[in-house]
Amino acid sequence: MPIRRLSTKSLPQLPVVAPHAGTSSSATLQPANGDANGTGPTARSRMTPACIRATITLVVFGAYLLWALPWHLQHGWDGIPWIGGGGGHAAALVEEVLGGGRGRGKAVAEGILRAPKLDVPKGVQTMWGQYAPWRAAGTYVGPPEGCNVTQVNLLQRHGARYPNAEEGQRYAVAVERLASAKKFADKRLKFLEDYEYDLDADDLTAFGAAQTFESAQVFFNRYAHLADEDNVPFVRASGVPRVVDTANNWTVGTSSPASSS
Repeated sequence: MPIRRLSTKSLPQLPVVAPHAGTSSSATLQPANGDANGTGPTARSRMTPACIRATITLVVFGAYLLWALPWHLQHGWDGIPWIGGGGGHAAALVEEVLGGGRGRGKAVAEGILRAPKLDVPKGVQTMWGQYAPWRAAGTYVGPPEGCNVTQVNLLQRHGARYPNAEEGQRYAVAVERLASAKKFADKRLKFLEDYEYDLDADDLTAFGAAQTFESAQVFFNRYAHLADEDNVPFVRASGVPRVVDTANNWTVGTSSPASSS
């Protein structure tokens, strides 16, 4: 298996799906041709794939550390399990987003998940159709006095995703046309001179994964009294990868430390 050299455009993102239990590759290798020590050409040929996998794993892990270093320099190292014993990026994300009911954390706790700030008037953003950032239709209102919620059914779309392949091609053409301009009246557009459209297609974005995780946090903190060992939330999704990833992230959000507390 050839080892593909990683570039800055192919660095791995944070995991966006829940790990599948019961998957293991720890199969025992038995020596062949009566060689009890597992030496010789046959044994070496069996070890080669494992060495390649180990090398690729180390390369990818090293690339991830380089990718995550700025984040940890800003947020600290306590959230890393092998350093601080915490819950890693997920726990740090929950702490940063929920924030104990302070600032943006208070907004998220109230069910108002905010997209990253864009230097574009909100009136313009609302005209982007399906590409407009998510915004709340209103604040959550509980049941009237004397009424209780006994069952909840949540219908939710997948989190933010990359454009599909066909749309991405159109965007790339549009960017190329803009980049061909000889002069930009707005200096903020000068980055287009050497910008190359390289977004992925169809898949869930890291922000979309965080959206779903946060959504589960809000949902479970609001309706935790309805769940117990005999009433576990049932999650169903279509077969589209980004929808499955969304469902897995939602499940992780309901079982995270912040939800259980």
